[in-house]
Amino acid sequence: MRWMIPVAVALGGFAAAFGGVFLAGGFDSRAKCEDPAAVETLKSLATDRLRSSAEYLLKSGNPAAREAALKSLRDFRKPEITVSAIRDREPIGKNGTTCAATVTVLIGGYVADILTTYSVEPTSDGKTMVTARFQPNS
Repeated sequence: MRWMIPVAVALGGFAAAFGGVFLAGGFDSRAKCEDPAAVETLKSLATDRLRSSAEYLLKSGNPAAREAALKSLRDFRKPEITVSAIRDREPIGKNGTTCAATVTVLIGGYVADILTTYSVEPTSDGKTMVTARFQPNS
């Protein structure tokens, strides 16, 4: 019975030491690039950017299809936007992340890929801030 106490203390210390390492290593509070809310915000930002800079972002492809797409945007038709090839680039501080992705726009039969870098950061009031840069894939 006497030997049980030192063994329990030794095992408790072992469990505490390695349990703490597991918990610290298993939990990552950094914002995720593929978080559904961040991706939806990115799509919304892309739509807004298309409305203001369509001539710049939709540079490539068939000229007739491009003109039809630009006309559709001027007529306030909503483009279909998908986000793919999402990847982490580097951390921002303790909780933020810089990301990259390809935003694909489909409107009026015209398809364009837009290269995107964006950041996902938590705010002090518990919300998430997403900022993005869009470049045409020429």
